[in-house]
Amino acid sequence: PALQSSTLRRSAPAGLPTHSRNWPQFPQNASVASFLCPQFPQTITQTVVVTRGTLTITIQNGTRTYGASDPQFNSTLAGALLPGLSIAYSTTALPASSPGAYVVQAHLDGLPALVAAVDVQVVPAVLTVTKAPLTVRADNKGMIYGGSLPQFTVSASGLRLGETAAVLGVNFTTSPGVVKNVGTYTINVSASSPNYAITALNGSFFGGKLTDCLNVGDEISE
Repeated sequence: PALQSSTLRRSAPAGLPTHSRNWPQFPQNASVASFLCPQFPQTITQTVVVTRGTLTITIQNGTRTYGASDPQFNSTLAGALLPGLSIAYSTTALPASSPGAYVVQAHLDGLPALVAAVDVQVVPAVLTVTKAPLTVRADNKGMIYGGSLPQFTVSASGLRLGETAAVLGVNFTTSPGVVKNVGTYTINVSASSPNYAITALNGSFFGGKLTDCLNVGDEISE
C-alpha cells in the first residue's frame, strides 16, 4: 500500500515562527524492516543438462580404375551434423594399389571441442579398384629375304603412373614361313598384366626381295 503522510505540529514560543513537517506514515501492520529494506526479486536457479549429440555415418561404396585418384565419397547421415563440422574420408588404397577391394572409413573434421561433443558411429564402405583399360598393338616389321628376323615390339596406349610396356608380359607369334618365303604375314601379339584389361591388336610382317622393297619406294643404301 502507498505510504500516507501525517503532519506533525508543535507550538513555538511566542515571537518565533511556527514550522510544520510531513513525516511518512507506515502502512498498517507493516514492520520497520519491511519499510526500510527494499524488496528485490528472488533469484531462481535452474539446471540445464546438455547431452552429447549422436551421428551415424553410412558411407556409400565407390569404384575406380588402377592408377586413378579416389572418387568423391558420399554418405547418408542419421543425426545432425553440427555447423563447423565436416566429414573426411580415407581408404587404405593407394594409386598404385592392385585391383581389389579396400575399406573406406570416415571421421569428423573441425574444431576439437565440436568433434568431442558428438558420438559418431561409422558404417564403412568398400572401394573397388578395377583393371585399367589398355591397348597394345604389335608394330609392323619387315625384312629383306634372307636377312635376319627383326625384334618384334609393341606400342601401348593407356599405361598409368608413368609405366612402360616393360611391365607387361608380351608374347609374339608368327608363321614359320616368314624367313623362308617372300610374303606378308601377321604378327600375333598377346599381353598380360594384373593391373590392366588389355586389348591386343596384331601387326604385319613383310618379307620380300630387295627388288620388292624397291618397287614399294623404299630407299636401300649400300
